[in-house]
Amino acid sequence: MIFRLVITLAALSFFSAAILEIFRGKFRFDVFVIWGVLTFGLMGTITALQTAGYQLPELTNSAIFGLSGIVFSLGIATSRLPRRVHSKYGNSVPLAVLLLLGLLTTIGIFTDSWAFPVLMIAGFSPLIAISNRTFTLNHLRSSVMAGSAFLSLSIAVMALVIPERFFGSCRLDKCSIWGESIGSLSSGNALGLLFSAVALLGIAFASSKSVRLVIGLSSFFLIEASSGRTSLLAYLSAITAWIFVIWIGKIGMKANIAFWLVILGSFIFIAFPYSPQDFTFRGELWIYAKSQILENMYFGHGASEWVRSAYSSGIILNYSTHNIWLEALYVSGIFGFVVFVYSLLASKNLWSSTAAHPQVGLFLWLIFTGLTEVPSFIARPYIVPGALLLYYLCSQAESTLSAKNPSGIEA
Repeated sequence: MIFRLVITLAALSFFSAAILEIFRGKFRFDVFVIWGVLTFGLMGTITALQTAGYQLPELTNSAIFGLSGIVFSLGIATSRLPRRVHSKYGNSVPLAVLLLLGLLTTIGIFTDSWAFPVLMIAGFSPLIAISNRTFTLNHLRSSVMAGSAFLSLSIAVMALVIPERFFGSCRLDKCSIWGESIGSLSSGNALGLLFSAVALLGIAFASSKSVRLVIGLSSFFLIEASSGRTSLLAYLSAITAWIFVIWIGKIGMKANIAFWLVILGSFIFIAFPYSPQDFTFRGELWIYAKSQILENMYFGHGASEWVRSAYSSGIILNYSTHNIWLEALYVSGIFGFVVFVYSLLASKNLWSSTAAHPQVGLFLWLIFTGLTEVPSFIARPYIVPGALLLYYLCSQAESTLSAKNPSGIEA
């Protein structure tokens, strides 16, 4: 009973903090808000319902992500956002993403795995549509906070209305500190990863220390209750690393050094020769993935080959390779891997802005979570499809964040 009360209060606290941020200044219901509600709110609610044991069509989240992208793109095309003066695309990130999507679609035509890339083209289309428009981080904050409010309220309602389905017993090898878990047999891992992304984004876009504190503490309880070790460790590691990056910037050192250390460390981590039992049998997935990467080294196997071969490989493949670098290599080969890494790093906001820029926190979250999961990637929706698109949008945004005008739209 205490556990369920704590989770309900944590969700309501997160909801209250997000609502406070939304209405703190000028707020307009625009296409950014609609996209945030669909991508983080509605898709997150679907993940929560699946955690509670409700069976939904397999492509539900893929379809919603594609639809949200189309709605977003149409909204941008008809918006009053001013056009960029200096460059048609702002920078090369949209072109890199488009190139990778084109590669995956081409591979799919020959391997019968074209459905996912086509849906992803729709889902990531806002990045192309907005590449010649000027917008600010205030637009993205409205999006994040609206989606967070929707999701946290949904979780609070489920905790109150269907507690017998939303909460359950723990798995033998992992559990929350309460002895219970969100989802039966600690099945809330996906929800925990989703909330770790939403929480870190909430902290990044919050305009006051008190709101950051409320979001940080409430999200900690929600993530821990999911019994997801990756989500909790990645969340804490990303925040710790982010604080460190901000600190070294204040003492005069270049934050770039920290970025390269994180990237190099993540490469070394996955290159290590693991045994099949390591990291809850993720080692078996990594060994298999490395062997398959060598079979089609340059252009990969396509978006859905991994899930389509799940019953013919002799290995329980689950939904992904459980490492973002291996996933990129397996899906799109060396060529796609290079393009993907470039798309992550080719952002002026990541390298030249202040270390407190939201894109820095999201970058660290993607890398740390990507060590043992695939939270977000271009090939398929995965667990948090909106995280990667938001990362790319941050690379395009003007670095303006104002509590007095959260929407970023001048009156």
